[in-house]
Amino acid sequence: MIGGIQGGVQTSLEQGVREALGADIILVANQSLPVSFAQTLSNQPKISVATPLSPSFLPARALGPRQDVTVGVLGVDPSQFPRIIAYNFLGPNSPDEAYQQLASSNETVLMPDSLASKLGVSTGDQLTIFSNSTTTFTVVGIFTGPVLQYIRFGESYASDSIIVNLNSQSKHFGGKYESPIFLINLNLSTSIKPP
Repeated sequence: MIGGIQGGVQTSLEQGVREALGADIILVANQSLPVSFAQTLSNQPKISVATPLSPSFLPARALGPRQDVTVGVLGVDPSQFPRIIAYNFLGPNSPDEAYQQLASSNETVLMPDSLASKLGVSTGDQLTIFSNSTTTFTVVGIFTGPVLQYIRFGESYASDSIIVNLNSQSKHFGGKYESPIFLINLNLSTSIKPP
């Protein structure tokens, strides 16, 4: 009985993580690799797309109208990340618009709805974030994520993390165009056979 419950919980958690992160494979390296490694992975015949998910290790504080919150910062490649992650966005911007705006400006952020609620911000609002400097960012997208509160990157849960482009991460949050995490989707037209 206990084994059945444990197996059910484990299956639900795995499905939730897969739904939240969307990748077929989550590659976690024992050290940070250049974000260009994603292209090396994508060039493999059995991989359709790979993208870095780069947590920042500098602390950041978002100064919202409702409250101030310590946030994690995840650097992504906005051209590849949505090919793996299919978040549902709330508000006026479509996912394409949100990722285009994220790509075009180093002062834009995406965030989960739970964090937006804590901060008291909506899509289009300005948000001051303090890290190695104080910068005003525009919230270009707010998305839902059912199990983000269970996924932790460094000191912060995904539900308390903002998403920025890799250039923004480098400019404002100490990023070095490196990542210990790569999200990978497999090429469905190529079958993988066990050894």
